[in-house]
Amino acid sequence: MDIIGDKPAPTVDPQELIGFTYVDTHDDVPQKATVTNWTDEGKFIIKFVNGGEELKDYNDLINRYNQHEEMNSEMYTF
Repeated sequence: MDIIGDKPAPTVDPQELIGFTYVDTHDDVPQKATVTNWTDEGKFIIKFVNGGEELKDYNDLINRYNQHEEMNSEMYTF
């Protein structure tokens, strides 16, 4: 019995993450953050509502993206 499975982990194209908006902490304050671009080094440029910027790794950002998708998948309509 294989409990790990043989399905590959889903991947998200970096281009799909541009424009993704979520809440992140910047300067110890929760703020709206938007992915605006990505660099040749594989880092994403995140802009905050207060005008601040930050670089994030793909893995950090994809974890946020997956959390967002999981929350939305639990919504029901009747």
